[in-house]
Amino acid sequence: MKLLHNIYKKSLWLLAIVLILASCKNDNQGNQEEQANGTNVPSAKGKTITINGTVKSPPKDGMVTLQKLINKKYTTVDSTDLTDGKFVFELKVSEPEFYRAVLFNKQAVFMLVTDKDLEIVADATIPEVPYTVKGSKDMDYFREVNRVVNQLRQDSRKLNGQYMLAEKNKTGDAQKIYQQLIDLQKQGIVKVKNMIDTIQPSIAALYAANILNPDEEFAYLKKLSNNLLKKYPKSRFVKRNAEFLKSIEKLTIGQPAPEITLKSPEGNEVSLSSLKGKLVLIDFWASWCKPCRMENPNVVKVYNDYKNKGFEIYGISLDKFKDQWTKAIEKDGLPWLHVLDAQSLASNEYKVSAIPMTYLIDKEGKILAKNLRGQALRTRISKELD
Repeated sequence: MKLLHNIYKKSLWLLAIVLILASCKNDNQGNQEEQANGTNVPSAKGKTITINGTVKSPPKDGMVTLQKLINKKYTTVDSTDLTDGKFVFELKVSEPEFYRAVLFNKQAVFMLVTDKDLEIVADATIPEVPYTVKGSKDMDYFREVNRVVNQLRQDSRKLNGQYMLAEKNKTGDAQKIYQQLIDLQKQGIVKVKNMIDTIQPSIAALYAANILNPDEEFAYLKKLSNNLLKKYPKSRFVKRNAEFLKSIEKLTIGQPAPEITLKSPEGNEVSLSSLKGKLVLIDFWASWCKPCRMENPNVVKVYNDYKNKGFEIYGISLDKFKDQWTKAIEKDGLPWLHVLDAQSLASNEYKVSAIPMTYLIDKEGKILAKNLRGQALRTRISKELD
């Protein structure tokens, strides 16, 4: 489960558990965004809107830069100096877009821009230059979504710190705190979905949806996507989201696991389908991935406890060099099946953007769960085999 919210990241994943365990980026895999609500959809030609800003007690030399979210990065599109503590931007909007106004290189004012004028008020005398943005329902929704998401983040980080400390000190409280994280996640999902149901078809609903795990909420997210496509068929954010959901649909829970055939350390081809009839954990990892190596002792314990009950592991390494791969297998004492994905065929097929990443496959060859680690892995294996 992953914290689905790095705003500018398309990975959407769940709220609490990504905070428990780190991951390594897979360089072979290369949405936070939203769109407008309201009764008036901007015309194809665009409508000129004004962003008025007021800064209390501004610095002597104050520059404000306007940046637009393009290809997951904010790109400067305009800049202006303050005049008597005020600034103005005019821009043409044909579809809802995400902008930010950067004040004196100190604070970014994030905005969901539709066909309504906006007003920014900031105070330069207060640390971090807090601000308000008013002018449209969509902006109100956007601000409320941010408030809820930030609170969930703070609560998750606090519990995560307690969890890591309990694990380190072996106090016996780790399982209790872990359950609190799970409960927080469930509460967060309910809160976010209620918010989405209230504010859609505002593009802010798509922004809020990034906190949801598409593996577990695929049907809900697909319905939201369809509703947004009807309202904003030309929005690049809405279209990108729809394309993303389509790309992962075959990897959602309950779908047949795509076939994999790769070579073992001995050079023999081993197919995933050859393990049908067993509960199989597909484990994407690499010798250079520290979180993977840290997780291995836990996986070894689970494997040894359940290998005689119909459990198997199909370990897929993203290593480029065979000797580093085999040395890690030997050093960590990993007694299960291993194959090498040096050309990234399997990792691309399974949309692996970070490791460790796991897929639990049932005896019929269907995807049962994803990204199970730590206690969550043991709990799920026990549920299936005990």
